Order: sequence, then structure tokens, then C-alpha cells
Amino acid sequence: LVPRDIENATRSTTPTIGAKEMVAPPDRDLALNTLTNPFTYCGGLEPVKIAVSNYGSMGITSFVINWSVNNVAQTPYTWTGTLAPAATREITVGNFNFPANTSHNLRFTVSTVNNSSDQRNYNDTLNVTGLNSSMHGTYTINQNAPASATNYQSFTSLATDLQAKGVCAPVVVNVVVGSGPYVERFLLNDIRGTSSTNTIKIN
Repeated sequence: LVPRDIENATRSTTPTIGAKEMVAPPDRDLALNTLTNPFTYCGGLEPVKIAVSNYGSMGITSFVINWSVNNVAQTPYTWTGTLAPAATREITVGNFNFPANTSHNLRFTVSTVNNSSDQRNYNDTLNVTGLNSSMHGTYTINQNAPASATNYQSFTSLATDLQAKGVCAPVVVNVVVGSGPYVERFLLNDIRGTSSTNTIKIN
């Protein structure tokens, strides 16, 4: 008998066939799903929002979430209201001043649910790593100059950052005259944040 299922839940003496043990949900189970904001930002004060779900059998009327940025604890968030079983809600746990061009690691954990402990722990923690501001402003491509926050040594490295960070304002990239040739393939998929205003121009 395999003692635990794919989600680390304890198997019963007559286990469910398959990877997941189908058991009755506990009374209290608040799940932290995903970060919803910030996602595309230029830097500065941003509301920090996450999506939460009630996977328990009872309605949730209150909960407390602890959260931190780069291991620095922030003010715990206390929620009151009504969150029915199977319902999902976006909440704003607080605000944080995110400096541009700085990587941030965020951590959220459930402290209490209905003034008691959460009865299922594997979905009580949400970790977000490597959150960084989106691109905006003027950049250069110059393989003869050091790589920096505003200079790329190749089109490939530029494409990597555009795909990873997206844009939050218009972006202009100037290829420094005489710095080439650049023998590479430059391919972009959908870039987060682009619009008729937030364009990417390469000169």
C-alpha cells in the first residue's frame, strides 16, 4: 500500500484507484492559488493581490495571511466576509514599493481560518520568485560595451528579457552604429503589456 497520494494526502485502508485519494474535504481549507498583481509594472508602489479558494466543506468567514518580500515580513492581512465552499476570490493583502530592475521573492502563508488552524496544509503556502519590473524607456544593443540594465550585447539577450519581463511603457532599442555584425535569429512571441501605446521600436 502506498501511504500517500500525489498531493501527499494520507491513503485510507481502502484507497481510491488512481494517483489521488478521494476523501471528504475538511471543514477548513483555504488555498492560496496565484499572484494576480503586480505582474506588469514599471516600479513603484503596487497593490499586492492573490487569488484564494475555499476547498473546505464549510463557509469561511475570516482568515489571516502572513506575507513577506525578500524575507522581510509585511503586515499580516486579515479578511472577514463570506467565502462559500468552492468559491474563489481575489484579495489585496497590502501595498509594496517595488524598485525597478530589482528581483523580488514573495511568500504568502495561511495563518488561521475561522479563528482556527487550516486543516489541509499542502496548499497553504504560495511562493513567487524572481518578480521583476517590466521594461520601459530606451535601451541599446552594443556587443562591445558591458551588459547593463540598459545595454544588451545581443539581440538574443534582449529577446529573453522582453519575453520574461514584458513592457509597461513604450520601449526604444537603439543598435549602436558600428557595433555589429550580429549574426543571430531574433524571434519574439507575444510580449506581455504591449499595446498601441506600449510599443517596441528597434532602430
